[in-house]
Amino acid sequence: PFMLRRDSTLFSGRIDRLILRTDTVDVYDYKTFPITEKELPDLVAEYRDIQMSTYLDATQALFPDKMPRGFLVFTALPRLVAL
Repeated sequence: PFMLRRDSTLFSGRIDRLILRTDTVDVYDYKTFPITEKELPDLVAEYRDIQMSTYLDATQALFPDKMPRGFLVFTALPRLVAL
């Protein structure tokens, strides 16, 4: 779980998976609902711009010496999308 303050807004959440590496922290968010290939670009943009950006900022605050990298895992396709 994490809490992150951006200006006057407090965000809290739970990241599905973090993998700590030497210089990076890989942040994985699993999406388990059914989707089609056609829906993928819009969903990637939506989750990247809203949810994953918050996760990456929180991860950067928790691990300031490591670069956060984001990944979305769409289990229904299956597809791993690096952000």
